[in-house]
Amino acid sequence: MNHLEQLVEEWLSLSGCSLWGSSSQEAKILQAAVAGIPRVAQAIAAIPAEHRASAFAAAERCYLQTAKDLSGADKFAQNWASAVMLQLQAQVEQRVLADRNLLKALHQGTGAD
Repeated sequence: MNHLEQLVEEWLSLSGCSLWGSSSQEAKILQAAVAGIPRVAQAIAAIPAEHRASAFAAAERCYLQTAKDLSGADKFAQNWASAVMLQLQAQVEQRVLADRNLLKALHQGTGAD
């Protein structure tokens, strides 16, 4: 279980639920937010580097608000949003690096200097 799953599981256990066996609407929303991280990372990685900081800030506000709306607990919401953002930032970095390596390989393959 990763850090995000642990945070969600902790919150749900306080309400008597289980994340992976739960049919609660809150669990489904949090799971969907986590499942959407790769798509958000792809979108942020595709924009120019000088605009990524504002994209990260907007994403963090959305994740934080979602968690606050669902849990009503500021501490949980902040912890969960921070964990989501760490994963998001790592995935963006991986995509940017992969794209950079691909461009480098293509550049070398064409013999261009």
